[in-house]
Amino acid sequence: MQQITHLRHHMDKFWLLLLSLYILAGVPLVPFHGDESTLIYMGRDAYYQFVLNDWEQVLYSDPPTNATEQHIRLLNGTIPKYLYGLTGIVSGYSFENINEQWNWGLDWEQNLAEGRMPIQELLLRARFVSAMFLVGGLFALFWIADKLGGKMAAYIATLIYTLHPVILLNGRRAMMEGGLIFACLIVLVVGILLVEKRANWMYVVLGFVSGLAVATKHPAAIAVVAVFIGYQMVIVLRKEAVLKNTIKLIGAGVLSLLVFYVLNPAWWSNPVARIPEVLELRSELITQQTEFFDSYDSVGESLSGFANHVFIAQPQYYEVDIWGEWIGDEIVRYENSLFSGVPIGGTIFGAVLLFVFLVLGLFQLQKVDWEMRIVFSIWAMLIPLAMLLTNPLNWQRYYLIIYPVVIIFTGMGVANLLDRLRIYFPQLNQLYSQPTTT
Repeated sequence: MQQITHLRHHMDKFWLLLLSLYILAGVPLVPFHGDESTLIYMGRDAYYQFVLNDWEQVLYSDPPTNATEQHIRLLNGTIPKYLYGLTGIVSGYSFENINEQWNWGLDWEQNLAEGRMPIQELLLRARFVSAMFLVGGLFALFWIADKLGGKMAAYIATLIYTLHPVILLNGRRAMMEGGLIFACLIVLVVGILLVEKRANWMYVVLGFVSGLAVATKHPAAIAVVAVFIGYQMVIVLRKEAVLKNTIKLIGAGVLSLLVFYVLNPAWWSNPVARIPEVLELRSELITQQTEFFDSYDSVGESLSGFANHVFIAQPQYYEVDIWGEWIGDEIVRYENSLFSGVPIGGTIFGAVLLFVFLVLGLFQLQKVDWEMRIVFSIWAMLIPLAMLLTNPLNWQRYYLIIYPVVIIFTGMGVANLLDRLRIYFPQLNQLYSQPTTT
């Protein structure tokens, strides 16, 4: 029995290694997106702070030292840009080698002529940084699915994750999406561990990881809030030292804010004033995007877009039509490779089948320990609800954080089906293990 357990453990490692290599192998082939230029451009902050020792450039000022840099500094997360900047530094590129921000008002040739395209080697290395976040999400997803649905659920979920064309496309690009997926999943991992261990140091880990998550990309705050709400419900329903544990959870929340603050120099001078300013900038950006790009005009369109992007999920390579001409050859090359993934939904029939397995996963969730079930359920419910209510754009990558929710439930749904089938096919018992519960 011990030998079988040991063998399964090695199989898990081999499986995750195989899937990781698949994710990384497709990185060089990914079609280009203009936001990759902008993220690498944002990496200049790493040069300002760690090479030029010019901290004034990254601190908030009114009027701004550089209006463009300060604007995108407030609107976006910091961790991806620092990592891309540090990648440039360790690769031997100077500040002058870093490209300008992509200008969406210019055509392809004009952007190239003005130095807005990243150096190809630096672009590739930055993409590998993003893809490593995606690999980290793979490991986190395996752990979560194993906890909730057993080993078979973990294998199915990670296979879907690795072959998901939308996850691969956006997570491999040198943007913030790979980091966002990892952030949302790792916060849930820590939340489940807190349920299991109940140790004081886990509150510290939760606070630290939550701060890092929001500093990666701001929408990760949805996952953070969900885990905090879920665990607070557990504290209340557990009826053990409610006040004491609530104070600890508040402490974790305060720590998360401090971590976010430390990682955002633009907030240092007056963090209270930055909150409404960032919200106003975000509102202005959404207004501009809805005026110039494909947006939803009704609740029906919003629901249709949600279903199309989440369940059918054919990859959206660009949001501006003209890009079909600019990167068309790259798209063909990528789709003709073995590394572009396989649409799990892909068609209306596939989407319906995916939804059926998701529903079966809901039944499987009832077998999970109630405390773990609460934390996961709030996380899994709040993420899609928040995106459905707040996203006005027909942009697929804005739905990206919903995919792990669907994938986990789908993996659990397959496990649920196998659980029923093994009554009639006992040989399936060799491939199946029950979920881990406290």
